[in-house]
Amino acid sequence: MDGGKLPFQTAPIIKNNRTFVEMRPIFETAGIKLYWDQNTQTITGKKEGTTIKLQIGNKTAYINGKAVQLDAAPFANNNYTFVPLRFIGEATGYKVDWHKTFNLIHIHENHEFVEDRAFTKEQLKENMLETLREGKFPDFPVGLNDGVGVLLDEAGAPKIFRPGISETEKFEEWMYGDYWFVFKNGDVNAIKVEPTRATITLDDVFNALGPAENLYLHDVSGNMIYAYYEGLYMYEFMYDQEKVISISLTRWF
Repeated sequence: MDGGKLPFQTAPIIKNNRTFVEMRPIFETAGIKLYWDQNTQTITGKKEGTTIKLQIGNKTAYINGKAVQLDAAPFANNNYTFVPLRFIGEATGYKVDWHKTFNLIHIHENHEFVEDRAFTKEQLKENMLETLREGKFPDFPVGLNDGVGVLLDEAGAPKIFRPGISETEKFEEWMYGDYWFVFKNGDVNAIKVEPTRATITLDDVFNALGPAENLYLHDVSGNMIYAYYEGLYMYEFMYDQEKVISISLTRWF
């Protein structure tokens, strides 16, 4: 939510095929101040002319005095109040997406996502090395330092992903067009581009970026790697004797 992970004290709970989430972290992140009335078991939330009221065990909530029927009643668990996930959007104005595949809840402002990006020759120019200092590609709004929350806010959940396999240290990968985001322990570990809609040659790379700073053979494929460094980061261009087949952005120390 808002580009970051929410600090839940208790994990979301599924009851009767409905997902319930801890109320306070989400509402406070949305800028809604909460008040608890022990006598009536009522929670009141206030923010800039908006007042939200709901009661433990009651399937009717109120937003600015207007009754809203919940699909399930809020409940308390270990001194934390849980509300139906669907109510979050109605109460805060955010859009709430539940991604079962990733076991992930994404709460965001409703806007168009950058779901599909092609890497083209036009992106191969000197400012590509300038963006390397920031740990990102020039035509994608998310870099290595942004984390999964920013990626979800900008690009949404991926349409295609490769699951990780801990036994083989294979990391989970999310695909957005030509861009693959590689995750390790929930954080972005690398960004890999596989150009599928343009043929990029070594001449294209050298004309745009100049000579590579390092050259070596990939230890598995045997393809040549041409590497460029800037600050903490590096671009590695993998070449198969005909064209560039991938570009990886990683930290190099």
